[in-house]
Amino acid sequence: MNEGGIIYNRYEWGGYLIWQLPDYKVFVDGRMPAWPTPSGKSPYTIYLETLQNQPGWQDTLKEYNVSWLLISPGTFMDLLIGDGPEEYGYTEVKRGNQYVLYKRL
Repeated sequence: MNEGGIIYNRYEWGGYLIWQLPDYKVFVDGRMPAWPTPSGKSPYTIYLETLQNQPGWQDTLKEYNVSWLLISPGTFMDLLIGDGPEEYGYTEVKRGNQYVLYKRL
């Protein structure tokens, strides 16, 4: 991950990623409850709906120009795209016990 971009990340990892990867922007972090959104919807709701693959989740990733997905294995998103990430516009870069990293094609 040396190209910059926006990372769709786990809520709990936001602060750490800001500290370790200052050239990247994160989708969520501990400050998010105070963030305004154009839709007026809670930022945390947007985050959860996207992670849970609710209708419009791919549109959200496009709207926010997400380049990377750094999520936990076994989440709804990972289970959906894991077998064929290219179909969703991503490729799997690395998988560990606590994370999966996808990069937008």
